[in-house]
Amino acid sequence: MVQRAARRALREEMPRRVNEAEAAGDDAFSLAPDHRIQWHGHGIARLRPGERAMRPRVEMLDSEFLDGAQRERLRARLQRWIDAAIRADLAPLFAATDRAGCDPALRGKLHRLHEALGLIPGGDASADDPATDELRRALKPLGVKAGRFALFLPALLKPRPAAMRARLWALSRGLTTPDAPAPGLVSMPPPPTWPAGFAEAMGWLEAGPVLIRLDIAERAAADLAWAARRGGIALPPGLASRFSVQAGMLPVVLRRLGFRLVPGGSLAPTLYGPPAPPMLLAPRQRRAAASAAAPMRPPPARGPFAALATLRR
Repeated sequence: MVQRAARRALREEMPRRVNEAEAAGDDAFSLAPDHRIQWHGHGIARLRPGERAMRPRVEMLDSEFLDGAQRERLRARLQRWIDAAIRADLAPLFAATDRAGCDPALRGKLHRLHEALGLIPGGDASADDPATDELRRALKPLGVKAGRFALFLPALLKPRPAAMRARLWALSRGLTTPDAPAPGLVSMPPPPTWPAGFAEAMGWLEAGPVLIRLDIAERAAADLAWAARRGGIALPPGLASRFSVQAGMLPVVLRRLGFRLVPGGSLAPTLYGPPAPPMLLAPRQRRAAASAAAPMRPPPARGPFAALATLRR
């Protein structure tokens, strides 16, 4: 009898609760790490992967006190909330995609970037390539960086957009959202609880025993490449602190950024002066210069006409 009375009271109360949830402000809802949508701290729905990572769908939790119309009203309200939250947190990405819509040369690139939640690992290190320079110039007004290690929006590496990107990445793979690193970190050891691919997708560059934040790695690599554009340079002071790593890790970090560190040495006994400092070299530039200096050989002739020419000789 008590249970029947409770159910009758809840059925009468539920329409008022539905109206209250529909009229509630967006700050009344929140997301839990397991992708449940909470209303004032209580789970009422969950997110499910949609056709696109940027467009998850809302699924109401089971309840015997909600009829079909009430469930749909709540689901539509929560869908509007999560769509608005994604657009607000990832506003730079939506703005860049909208602005690139009128440029056929950029539309495909920005569509891929949109589907990848604002970061595509694997950049182009050929800084001297005219096509790469042209692409960088076209993407810069959109807030997009075509870097050596990734195509990304630096604005999305900030804590709030990074948290939304982490939720959507984990949801699309059926995982619980991993814990976010502390704000302001430049480097850190790889968290053991992070799933494979998460660090790279979130803008962390693996450099041996540490992860380096992508925007820091891009700026440092660009500065060092410019300084070493004419050959080896003395190792800049304070480089280890710039990456927030120990000095012993610096050779591994620099190798991941595309550079080589040559240790310094003492002078010969007949010479006087300070010891030779460690030198920083850019292997990619040296290989490019060597290939440019090598004589060009014509490609071997092939095909039926080449065979005919051989017979005539």
